[in-house]
Amino acid sequence: MTEAAAAGVLPPQFWHLTLREMSACLRASRLRDRRARELAISQAWHVAAFSRAERLPSLKSVLAELNGTDRVTKPEDMREFFHALTIEMGGTIIDRRKKG
Repeated sequence: MTEAAAAGVLPPQFWHLTLREMSACLRASRLRDRRARELAISQAWHVAAFSRAERLPSLKSVLAELNGTDRVTKPEDMREFFHALTIEMGGTIIDRRKKG
C-alpha cells in the first residue's frame, strides 16, 4: 500500500482497485516520473546550450518548435502510434480499410 500511496493512490481508492487497475496506476506513476526527469534534463541541456550561443534564436521560433506548430503529423504516423498503443494495452488490431 506504501507504493500505491507514493503513486498518488489514496488508501480508500486502493481497496477498490483491481490488480490490473493498480498496476496501471503504478505504471502511470513511473511514466510521470520518467517524463519529469526527461524534462529536467532537457531544461538543463537547453540552459547550457543557450548560455554558449552567441545569438539566441527568436522566442517565437523556439516556442513553435516546442508546440509542434511547424510539424504536420502524417496519417501513417498516427496509425502506427495507435497500433502500438493498442498492442501495449492488450488490444487487438482490426484493419477495416478497403483493400485494392
